Amino acid sequence: MRLANHPRVIKLFGAALLLLALAACGSMETLAPTLVEPTSELTAAAPTATTETTAPAPAVIASTEEGTASANGELEPTRAPIMSLNQALAPLSVDIEGEGTQETEQFIVSKGVMILMAKYEGDGDFRVTISSPDKDMEPSIDVQGPYFGNMLITAFRENTEGLTTGGHTLEIEADGHWRIHLFQDFPTTGQDPTIQFGGVGDGGGGWMELKEGEYTMRVAHDGESDFQIRLHEGRGAPEVMIVDHEGAMEETITINVSKDPAVSDIVPGIYGIGVRADGIWSLIIEDPNAE
Repeated sequence: MRLANHPRVIKLFGAALLLLALAACGSMETLAPTLVEPTSELTAAAPTATTETTAPAPAVIASTEEGTASANGELEPTRAPIMSLNQALAPLSVDIEGEGTQETEQFIVSKGVMILMAKYEGDGDFRVTISSPDKDMEPSIDVQGPYFGNMLITAFRENTEGLTTGGHTLEIEADGHWRIHLFQDFPTTGQDPTIQFGGVGDGGGGWMELKEGEYTMRVAHDGESDFQIRLHEGRGAPEVMIVDHEGAMEETITINVSKDPAVSDIVPGIYGIGVRADGIWSLIIEDPNAE
């Protein structure tokens, strides 16, 4: 007997196959789609808002490096360490010690006079450059080692040729051990002349009070290179060059102090003296009218 000639048998056979298939699935019920609640794991991974209020951190200056990879593989900018408000407002006092070529962390310079003291024990080149985010600076120290000296550097915001206020780093180029001390002092009083200074190489000191009037300065230097003497006003007025000589010298110089800028660039105030030299030097500042 042929199935093609019995359609009823074919329908019954097809229904039996359908029942067998449903039984294999374990249920004959129709399943409706349901919504799945988010898991706690997904909720924790999402960022959440907070009502906690924090004081804004002091601004920092991003370094020139492109960045570093974070834990999730994304590139994040490298930034200078953030200082607390107390650190930013405190007078500068930093000790830095290292070996070879390095760039220091950021430090904050206020308006006034910064003193840089350096010691280098190597025999090769030794360069110390104060790096600023808004200008290229000439090296403050550029010598053949070994080196030991200190220098005064005036800082104010509008300083187009020298050190400005704000955040800076030091770039040190060396092939040996070095140590640097940076600090700022804000004098309110100074010694009256007569005042005597002396040393070998870069140096100086302070503080002295210059009143309106005329002073004499006896100067001696036995070096072969540049010999420079600058007056650095304690509150951060532009520094004044009073000696710029090459080689040995021995002279007496007159210093005029006046509130009138037409008379003198040196106004009454409290000053430190900065000396750049390569030999033995001495200077004596006297008030000829002093009793």
